[in-house]
Amino acid sequence: MMISRLVAAVTLVLAAVTVAPAQADGPQRGVYGLSIDPHLAPTRSVTLKCVPDGGTHPHVAQACAQLAKVSGVIGRIPPTDRLCPQIWKPVTVRVSGWWAFQWRGYAKNYPNLCMAIADTGGYIFDF
Repeated sequence: MMISRLVAAVTLVLAAVTVAPAQADGPQRGVYGLSIDPHLAPTRSVTLKCVPDGGTHPHVAQACAQLAKVSGVIGRIPPTDRLCPQIWKPVTVRVSGWWAFQWRGYAKNYPNLCMAIADTGGYIFDF
């Protein structure tokens, strides 16, 4: 599992470096790898690319719009008012990648996936 995360991170870095020269005069761009580790189940992962939008994330446009408002810093995305059950099914969420030539990372433990989704604006970890 640790090796697959390392491979994913290296792949993202290479993808970001590959597109970097074309970005020099363009708008902000982001390339991220996101994962959800439910502790007692297999880890799920997606990719997210912003400007041009793409990747395997199911809510690319909404997630990229949220990231654009906070310069790609996930911890600055305001939480939603989503109601979540008080069920203990812990998850660890992780993000690593680039936004406008700057490295971005985020990792946090939550009591359940609903709380992770709500705390990060409703789209970033909704996959």
